[in-house]
Amino acid sequence: MDDSNAAKDGGNLDMQLMRERYESATDAEGDNRDKALSDLRFVSVPGEAWDEHQRKQRRGRPCYEMPILRSHWRQVVNDQKKARPGIKVRAQRDAEAKDADLRAGLIRNIEAISNAENAYDGAFELLTAGGFGAWRVKTEYSDDDAWELDLQISPIADAIATVWLDPSHKDPTGADAEWCFVEEFVSKEEFKRRWPNARELDFESAGSQGCAGWFANDGIRIAEYYRVERYKRQICLLTDGRSVDYDEVKDALDEMAQSGITIQTDASGKPMIRQAEGKRVVMSIVSGVDELEGPYETVFTRIPIITVYANRKLIEGKWHWCGMVRFSRDPQKLVNYNFTTAQELLAKQPKAPYLVTPKMLEGAGVKKMWDKSNAMDAPYLPYTPDPAAPNSAPTRQPGPEMPAAFTAMSQMAVDMLKASDGIYDASVGARSNETSGRAILARQQEGDTATFDYQDALNKGIQATGRILGDALPKVYDTPRQVRIMGRDGSDQFVQLYEEVRDQQTGRVIKVNDLSKGKYDYAVTTGPSYDTQRMEFVDALVQLGQGNPMVAQSVPDLIVGSMDFPKADEAAERLKLLLPAPVQQALAQKDQSPAVVQLQSQMQQMQQQAQQQLSELQQQLQQAQAKASSKVAEELKVAIAQEQLRIDWYEAETARLAVFQKDAAAAAQVNRDAAALLDQQIQAEAGRQHDIGMAHLAQQQVQDNSGEGQAETV
Repeated sequence: MDDSNAAKDGGNLDMQLMRERYESATDAEGDNRDKALSDLRFVSVPGEAWDEHQRKQRRGRPCYEMPILRSHWRQVVNDQKKARPGIKVRAQRDAEAKDADLRAGLIRNIEAISNAENAYDGAFELLTAGGFGAWRVKTEYSDDDAWELDLQISPIADAIATVWLDPSHKDPTGADAEWCFVEEFVSKEEFKRRWPNARELDFESAGSQGCAGWFANDGIRIAEYYRVERYKRQICLLTDGRSVDYDEVKDALDEMAQSGITIQTDASGKPMIRQAEGKRVVMSIVSGVDELEGPYETVFTRIPIITVYANRKLIEGKWHWCGMVRFSRDPQKLVNYNFTTAQELLAKQPKAPYLVTPKMLEGAGVKKMWDKSNAMDAPYLPYTPDPAAPNSAPTRQPGPEMPAAFTAMSQMAVDMLKASDGIYDASVGARSNETSGRAILARQQEGDTATFDYQDALNKGIQATGRILGDALPKVYDTPRQVRIMGRDGSDQFVQLYEEVRDQQTGRVIKVNDLSKGKYDYAVTTGPSYDTQRMEFVDALVQLGQGNPMVAQSVPDLIVGSMDFPKADEAAERLKLLLPAPVQQALAQKDQSPAVVQLQSQMQQMQQQAQQQLSELQQQLQQAQAKASSKVAEELKVAIAQEQLRIDWYEAETARLAVFQKDAAAAAQVNRDAAALLDQQIQAEAGRQHDIGMAHLAQQQVQDNSGEGQAETV
């Protein structure tokens, strides 16, 4: 939020409508939110697993908590961290796979820079415990003194209590919400510092002006108020397949025509321009009576607050939702009550009274030791024999016995808790009656299946995040700049956006890495983390190599490169030099760009032709020397030397290209220079043919003068 000293009393913002919307959201969702917060406290705050009235009834007696449900909740939360979802981009229209890979790499980089895992993990904890979570997508300047914006994903820590959406929305990710509030409670001192000109009402005045709940004695509620605005716009279809706003390109049509891009026409020759409805999201920061900041027009076309729900159902016109805690609270309460009561019974066992006679306590210090026997761990207790009770000694009465039904009920409560959330002993790593690995895995999968709907809800939210980011990419990254893209394995590289290059075939200037090009759809892939996949990959290759030595010889660089120890990459590079020759040749050809492969193939053909012609010239030299024609021999020696130089140049140039193509930046230059280099070779070939022709004429003249034989054709 940008601090501003100006506070506007609505302006174009209808403050009465804003307050009515806020109240409608809190009225519709208040009951769900209260229950969700209670569920969250039940498993995350010590002491909250007992109801307050139950504590009062126990009147200071112990209230023990057995956090079995909390362990199950953490099991579900941490399982998600081991199989994090990833956003996958697929080309849909007027786009290629490489364009989709560029977007996917840029989105992964945004997630990495933003620490998006914190946003996803925080929302998932709230989702599983209370049934609702949220995070946001926003724009921030890349640096304090920069002018370029970046997209970021940030968490909303207390989403259950602070995020309020249009109650009529049906999409669980909030995609169809028309408005949304993200509220924050600040102290009066902080409010005055940030907005010194804003009105600050006391609690009573706020109630009289319809702002009850916004102003309290200890602070003031402010909120980010997002709303969708619709407007009319004209769109046109360009010959390169893009559908864009006509107002954005109408002034540049002449310049675009020089590059061959115009507005398409229909069958009747009419330009394809039509009216369409546009959407934009506007955000203001408001208090109950003032628009403190804004309105700001965002780059988004939907509310950039992504919500996730669990067990959400529409029943009789009202939405109901909850997390995994709601249906397991009662079994957990039974466990707590039964084990607490059992502990109380067991605690009374050592305090069972002794049966003694008065005579047995006589003697110096005997009664004193018996009085302290329950508070001290005495190695012995003396007593005085009673003649009236011969052959008798103090006897402890048996303690209270725990009823068998009570013990059975405690075990039933634990079993009901497992059944309520679907998390059994094998799911949390405990040994059960399963004996084989397959049986243990099957029981673990039962637990995963019972809780997969929470993972699925998170996946839908991340998929919606991909759509929001994909829609905003060409608006935020709209100028040429160098950006980092990341692969699924964490590797990164830098690319230049909107780079202009000349097409060698058409001669037109085209843009590569153009984010405004094409249509895409977004999906989510879920699986083990890359580190887990990497270790499984190493194990699989090692096992294959043990059974097939040829495999072991072909992949040592892959095995070592996937291991996690210092300088593993350097060791892999050295092992790559020891690979069999066929593998090295295949890798070299795979790494080369198509332009380099084509150019090297042509140069190899020309080199073979030059070697053949060199062989013919050497034969002619031998024949000329045999006929004692020194002049022709000298000319042929010169031609042979020139041909050998040309062959050497071919070999050097081929080797240079093999090294040159390894540089990603040089590969683009190779593509641009390929045609020019071929032209140079054609000219050199013409000169070479001329030299050979001159040598041939000289040889023919010598033979004519000597009158020997028939002229040989070179």
